[in-house]
Amino acid sequence: MSIKQQRLALVTQLGEQLEGVAEIKLAELPRKDVLGTALSFIDAVPYVERVYSLLLELKDLDITPLPDASLTTINGIAVHWLAKIVAINSFKAEQGNAASVRNQMLAAIKSESDKHVALLMPFVSFIRSRSFDVSETKKQITKQVNEVKDGLDGQLGVAESKLDELDLLVKSAKEATAGLGVATNSIVFAEEAVKHNEAAVVWLKWTLVTVMVALAYAIYVVVSSGGMIDTPSTTSTTSTTDISDKLLEHAIHGLFPKLILMSILLGITTWCGKNYRSHKHNEVKNRQKQIALSTFETFSGGARDPVVKDAVLMRATEAIFNHGDTGYSTSDSTSENSSQVFELFRGSSMKNNSD
Repeated sequence: MSIKQQRLALVTQLGEQLEGVAEIKLAELPRKDVLGTALSFIDAVPYVERVYSLLLELKDLDITPLPDASLTTINGIAVHWLAKIVAINSFKAEQGNAASVRNQMLAAIKSESDKHVALLMPFVSFIRSRSFDVSETKKQITKQVNEVKDGLDGQLGVAESKLDELDLLVKSAKEATAGLGVATNSIVFAEEAVKHNEAAVVWLKWTLVTVMVALAYAIYVVVSSGGMIDTPSTTSTTSTTDISDKLLEHAIHGLFPKLILMSILLGITTWCGKNYRSHKHNEVKNRQKQIALSTFETFSGGARDPVVKDAVLMRATEAIFNHGDTGYSTSDSTSENSSQVFELFRGSSMKNNSD
């Protein structure tokens, strides 16, 4: 199957999953009439609805510009929540520990809803931004300019009104272009965070395996060493010095190789642990960048005052280039380069405000 055919199959599969999501009836999700108030899933509705609304919006938008990795991520989220709905609909009050099982399902739904909303938001923002027709805006701007030129004679008031409309169109075009760049970078950071998380899980498993192997080998060394350090058989003519020499020889030949092997196992365990911490550190950093860009897009879009937008930009820049301690690295998270970036943005902001 060619790459083009594989992508077409992926887009088709995702479309089918989103169609399945569209068929979900949230009003029937609590099942209060069947399970009763105590066991109903009414508390899960707001969390399911958050993911449901984003998936429905993606269904109505053109998702073809997204890369294959993003389509795979969205498809996995859709499949996951379809399975959740099936689990809720098949839940029975007569099963054992029904209340405990229901509480566990609610806790999982709340946690996974927050995680998946954070993953889906950059995709939705990116597609929204691409839906902005720049060529159509250019045509409108050209049309407005021509109308202004034709009406300049004796129509100063009309010309001023048209110029105001022209300014609004130019401003909206600039904001849409900036939003497109923010959404694109947010998706890049989100995908990098997912990659580092998957790598961290692999290294965590290897760390646990090496710890268990080292522990088992240590127990073996302790148990087997009892027989190696027994006092050798002696005769009446054997001196104390000979016995000490034989004990030392037994210790060197028996324990020393095992201690070397134990050191190697501990070194491998430490190396695996460092790789795990490194990937988790990078995951947290990329997640912070993604959240900073998503927050910037939200607040900047709602702000009208340029001063407020500059303040939001400064905070977003600080979050991207100067992270706090992630808990996985002992190195200092701040740097001289970060301070230089802040000074650059601060100087640019002050210059724009003075103009």
